[in-house]
Amino acid sequence: METGSNTSGQLKLKDALPSADGVKRDEIVNNYYQWYNNEASIPQKVIADQILTPIVERLADADEEAVIKYGLDKQVQQKWNGIIGAQYQANKSWMFRTELGVLGNRKSVLLSLNYRFLM
Repeated sequence: METGSNTSGQLKLKDALPSADGVKRDEIVNNYYQWYNNEASIPQKVIADQILTPIVERLADADEEAVIKYGLDKQVQQKWNGIIGAQYQANKSWMFRTELGVLGNRKSVLLSLNYRFLM
């Protein structure tokens, strides 16, 4: 299944972090380094060095007019999801229906209780 959804754009840093004086930016940077120096495990630091640290360093150096450019290529993880369902009609007025999505990591549940007005 192709979603055909590419998203891209840009926004100013001051719109993403609306604190005009840079307090929010500084808070994010300080919280990151506090986590990195005091709580992060070695495997977390390896991943953080590759992904997060460059972002945080750029954030720390940015002024309020900096522009954040982004792009996403959205895709479903799995193309198919199997559904198992059942329906039971107790009488002419009442019906119960259920469906379960069961394949992969796409889980879903539907429960329905219907009442039909007979005139």
